[in-house]
Amino acid sequence: MSASEVAHLQEQYDLEYQAGKRALEDPAIVAPHAYITRRMELMWEQMKRMEQSVGREEAKRIVFGERATGAESQVQ
Repeated sequence: MSASEVAHLQEQYDLEYQAGKRALEDPAIVAPHAYITRRMELMWEQMKRMEQSVGREEAKRIVFGERATGAESQVQ
């Protein structure tokens, strides 16, 4: 998978995250549970596709940035 395809997956993940977050937090939007669940499922699918392309650790770094590695080191 090319770098542009990985960037596209990251963008899709971010868009799904933002849509789900808005559905949970925006007072003007009342989203059904199914809508929020679908956003989360799509985020999971994007993450899995990215993991297949660049590996789990790199995918976490791309999506979560430094937070991914920092949180894991604190847990272990």
